[in-house]
Amino acid sequence: MKAAEDKKPEKNIIVVYSPGGGNGKSEIAANLAYTLAKEGHRTWVIDANTFAPTQDLIFRVPINGKTFSEFLIDPDADDLPWYDLSAHSAQYRGIPLYLTPSNRAIQEIRFRMQEAQGDGDTLAKRLPGAISRKMQEEKIEYLIVDTHPGFEQINDVWLAMTEFLLLVSRINDIDLANLKAIMKQGDVTDIAYKLIVFNNVILDEHRNARRDLEYHEVVDRMREIRSEDVFQTCLEKCEKLSGKDCGIVDVYDDPFLYSEKLASWGQFANRSGLFVVDEKDDAFSKGIGELSRYIVGL
Repeated sequence: MKAAEDKKPEKNIIVVYSPGGGNGKSEIAANLAYTLAKEGHRTWVIDANTFAPTQDLIFRVPINGKTFSEFLIDPDADDLPWYDLSAHSAQYRGIPLYLTPSNRAIQEIRFRMQEAQGDGDTLAKRLPGAISRKMQEEKIEYLIVDTHPGFEQINDVWLAMTEFLLLVSRINDIDLANLKAIMKQGDVTDIAYKLIVFNNVILDEHRNARRDLEYHEVVDRMREIRSEDVFQTCLEKCEKLSGKDCGIVDVYDDPFLYSEKLASWGQFANRSGLFVVDEKDDAFSKGIGELSRYIVGL
């Protein structure tokens, strides 16, 4: 692993994206960030899902200062606020992990924030510079961006800043169709490396997690996707139309399967901390560990 200052910032920015909500994107982002930091990599998490932020709840860190939301609505702000998690909880002590949360509580800020996110040109001018400065000053090795699912305009800024897109998706027909649509987006085709992580998680009408497909069904669908190479074919078509290199798409070898323990935590009310800390032997935690090693080894 090269030192952070020797690498271009966009090489270290992992944008976690999904075609829809409720598929474990934020859990994967948070637990991956912790695992990277636990291994000694200075890691920063930005909760850019400003409509339904969850990272402060996942990490169990109270917001008692400015957030990403205030940065967005203040045109004069040039420094992104963040929290050193080791100063807020004993379980993160000595771990180089930092969080920029978003504000969910103040309605006035939320209204102004939605307006600010619609101004793509201003965001494109402010965000990259602020992030690059922070990463260089703090010697950040990995920035994990937990995005709003779907096609919000601010996501275009994140996509333009990264060369590593981590796509979290269920493996049903609807999500596969949405993934193919995402691959045809101009900002996505320009990204050098795209890694798809499939799972079998779905939220019911009460927002409780349950299985979408059984294990053998997920494995069978992944085998079909690899044999057909549908996403690579999609990129090849994009390359012919655009006349440029549209990068690489990898499908991660193992699916992230539904975890009974993780699902039983519900909507954060019963948490005592991060899942990989409390449940080291759970299949989800082991999967996160493998994913972090995969990313470091790229």
